Amino acid sequence: MPPTTSGKPSTVALESSGKGYVVKKGTYIGTNSGKIVQILKDRIIIEEESEDIYGKASIVKKPLKLQKPPGE
Repeated sequence: MPPTTSGKPSTVALESSGKGYVVKKGTYIGTNSGKIVQILKDRIIIEEESEDIYGKASIVKKPLKLQKPPGE
């Protein structure tokens, strides 16, 4: 089970500069205004709007794999 803050699942996300953020369900993340919709043990699921080559917009869910802490 993922770590929790206030009894709700959360995890730490690092940006490319190395700065870390505690994120939870509902946190906006990424370059396409993605929102975290689920936090699992090994990944988070991000829901974001995507546009196909014809210009039709749709909502897609994308997994983002989490790295294991050192020693695991």
